[in-house]
Amino acid sequence: MLPIAHSTLRQKGFTLLEVLLVTGIVLVLVAVIVPQAIRINTASKYNLVQQAAAEIGKWGLEWGERNLENQDAEDTCVLNDYIETLSNVYVGDTSEGNWINVNTNPDCRTSGDILYSVADMVDPARQPRNPFNGVSYFSANGGNDGDTAVAGLLYLALYDQDTTSPPTHHYYFVYTGTDSQSEDDWYAGMGNGTPPDIENMKNGVYMTRLVQ
Repeated sequence: MLPIAHSTLRQKGFTLLEVLLVTGIVLVLVAVIVPQAIRINTASKYNLVQQAAAEIGKWGLEWGERNLENQDAEDTCVLNDYIETLSNVYVGDTSEGNWINVNTNPDCRTSGDILYSVADMVDPARQPRNPFNGVSYFSANGGNDGDTAVAGLLYLALYDQDTTSPPTHHYYFVYTGTDSQSEDDWYAGMGNGTPPDIENMKNGVYMTRLVQ
């Protein structure tokens, strides 16, 4: 048997240059893909906030309509009187408005106080959550009450258009973003302050327009 010529065999492997080249490519891909993935994830959360605002707005209107239908004959409220008690308030605030707890009774309701909040109408399993902190917007445990500048806070802003005849109220949800410096520094052109001015407010999520 002829001896094997070891000189004809060569073990193959990566050279240092090849390793460095592959590492560089991987780092470039990571630098491009990871920020893009983060942006996509954040954008999807903003979409969820908008969806939650639209859904909560429908419940708010239903709550107002139920109160209007069930008020006594001597009461003089219109739908706007009830919806106004939900405005200029963070949805998660338990100390103001009627989103979670009953705190405000319109003067036009003379026969008795409002007995239930918007949250009382909503099945806990269906309550929308702030995607940025995972807390239900109807939770009484804080997190979305406007005490801290967390992203995704929902605030129902009211613009009183008293120059029209009859006067009209415009309602829009505005919300905070990941770069908000305070709890009333609203996201993407929605302005700041409580409430923001009407032109900035219109960049939020429309709820309704009602005659006073």
